Amino acid sequence: MERIKPPPPGFYPDVPFDEYVAWDAINWGSLKNARRSLACFKYHWEHGDDTDTLDRQKGRIFHCALLEPEKLRTRYVATPATYPVLVKGGDWKGSVKADPEDPSLYVVGKGLGKARQTWNVRVIEEDGQTFAAGVDNAAPLPDGLVAVENRPWNGNATFCRHWSEAIAAKGAEVVPAGELAAGEAMARSLRTIPAAAAFLDQAQVEVSMVWVDPHTGILCKGRADAMLNGQLADAKKSARSVDWESFANIVKRWGYAGQAAMYVDGRRAIYRVAGTPEPDVCMFRFLAVEDEPPYCPAVYDLYDHSEAYSAEWLEYGRMLWHGALQDVANARRDNHWPGHNHPSPGTLPEPEELAVPEYMNLQTGTMR
Repeated sequence: MERIKPPPPGFYPDVPFDEYVAWDAINWGSLKNARRSLACFKYHWEHGDDTDTLDRQKGRIFHCALLEPEKLRTRYVATPATYPVLVKGGDWKGSVKADPEDPSLYVVGKGLGKARQTWNVRVIEEDGQTFAAGVDNAAPLPDGLVAVENRPWNGNATFCRHWSEAIAAKGAEVVPAGELAAGEAMARSLRTIPAAAAFLDQAQVEVSMVWVDPHTGILCKGRADAMLNGQLADAKKSARSVDWESFANIVKRWGYAGQAAMYVDGRRAIYRVAGTPEPDVCMFRFLAVEDEPPYCPAVYDLYDHSEAYSAEWLEYGRMLWHGALQDVANARRDNHWPGHNHPSPGTLPEPEELAVPEYMNLQTGTMR
């Protein structure tokens, strides 16, 4: 993966995502790989991660609908429900072939040799009606020559493939119509919470950050979904319930506490370098919403002061991201990038007896 030098420590709104990804600095996604193994970190650091999934696509649509709704319909185009196909009429004995360069253009032929006649035909949509017409003021088409049939959208059909390629050439991403509608519905649902709507209406969105970690000297980066008066927020869609207990489990399972703590600490480091006073109350906000109807939303805040119940999350998150970053610093120093059962330089992976974790009860199948 080709990387570029990031800008000096600071906040940078409106940086294209691809440019941010290329910045030569470590983010939370990299550290999640390091927590899996340092070998995993090294591989993804060198090769990047250009794989795409339907879930990632859903996340991009939701984030755009929530944070940059004015760009949604130019950045994403939904597939139509149907596509037009020219078919031969019941009494027509000729051929109908689609033009491979233009899926709306068809060549219709009848007869053999010198007696063969051909017509160029284009599918036209007008006032909600789909019909066939001759091209370039060609002679009228004989009655019963062709008919237009609308079929369910099929990404492998010539028309559908060329339509999608034309959309991509304009810089937009083709997405299923249902996913575009779901992203908009999730964004609307979150905005029914007044605190979420007020925060988003006033905040800067997609704010990239660069700072130097004071413990390791490693250059770090992050990208907050929204920032308002120094307070940070991140939008999360979930396939599970976002009631407080379920979401607490999600925050722990997916390492969201590590991301929150890294962003809070990065913001603090940027303020200190710039000599800017920090807010009286430091907060990281989760804007959470379920990704299935009725798209129930919730807002959860983590406060970075000892009296807050939520402060424990940030302390736990600091343990995650500081520990992973220190592991990366040590691996760079020793040039040792182990996988599993491979603790130190100069050693090889060895078998290990599989002990039963203390929290696991094999007799009942439950966790202790």
